[in-house]
Amino acid sequence: MRFLTILVVVLAGLYGGYWFVGRYAMEHGVEGFLNGLVDDGWQISYSDLSAHGFPSRFDTTITDLSVTHPTNGITWSAPVFQTFALSYRPTQVIAVWPEQQVITLPGDRLVVTAEGLRASAGVDVGLSLPFDEATVESGPMTVVSDLGWQVSLEKLLFAFRDAGPGVADYDLFLNGERIVPPAEIKALLDPQRTLPAEIDQVWLDSGLTFDQPLDRNMRGEIKLKAVNLRELRLNWGTLGFTAKGQLTVDAAGIPTGEISLSAQNWQQVITLAVSAGVLNPTMGMMVQRGGAMLAGGSDTLTAPLTFKDGNMTLGPIPLGPAPRLIPQQ
Repeated sequence: MRFLTILVVVLAGLYGGYWFVGRYAMEHGVEGFLNGLVDDGWQISYSDLSAHGFPSRFDTTITDLSVTHPTNGITWSAPVFQTFALSYRPTQVIAVWPEQQVITLPGDRLVVTAEGLRASAGVDVGLSLPFDEATVESGPMTVVSDLGWQVSLEKLLFAFRDAGPGVADYDLFLNGERIVPPAEIKALLDPQRTLPAEIDQVWLDSGLTFDQPLDRNMRGEIKLKAVNLRELRLNWGTLGFTAKGQLTVDAAGIPTGEISLSAQNWQQVITLAVSAGVLNPTMGMMVQRGGAMLAGGSDTLTAPLTFKDGNMTLGPIPLGPAPRLIPQQ
């Protein structure tokens, strides 16, 4: 019994020492990161930086934080910013934003108000520290501009994670619900006011393949090699849009493959596109005629969007050059 008591005391002392060493490393690691940004020209200020959470966590809190980009002058500021990590799993970190933060742009100032805005990110244990996952989620969020516009949403979830089977395969997921775009954008897209003010949902589920895994051994620019679009969905009032398909991407960023598109009330979609200036009236008439042929009198249009030889076609309708999925140097 005495031996067990001594063993518990020794282990507790070792763990306590580990936690205090870890707290010191966490504080000085964050300070070192911020100082490194300052050395690169960033302007950073804060009132206090401290780590707590004994015995099971490393909780780092920074108060009155302000960060300014060295070239574009964009500033982000918040009264408090926190990160949390379990002491027995320090490679997984959770970041929590305050209910209100401010982004100052050249000529504008944005006030972001959000409930439960947080992110998590982590790497797997290993010499190369391979990327594991990153997630951002929020409840009701509103962005208000000093220029008079605002955008809001009810729910946001973004996730990017290692897909497992391939060394450079990753899953990308996005879900936004009850999105209210700025009134100016709504008026541009829907000048006749035929759609509700609120977009019901934007949903994206896809797989991405890069030319190398995301880890500490990355070399040069990461290039996209393939896209597996499992589902892209937009629901806005009576309009519904879905897309599914697969693309390969060459070294120049030019996609090849086919995406199956389906649109409910497709005539209204084309009318909105012409009203917004996305399609000129001549192209709009051409797409209307081609769509009528493809839809066969139905309000739902299903057609393949084909990428081949650097061009795009919607069914038999040529749409012009395909976009590059890798930025040109």
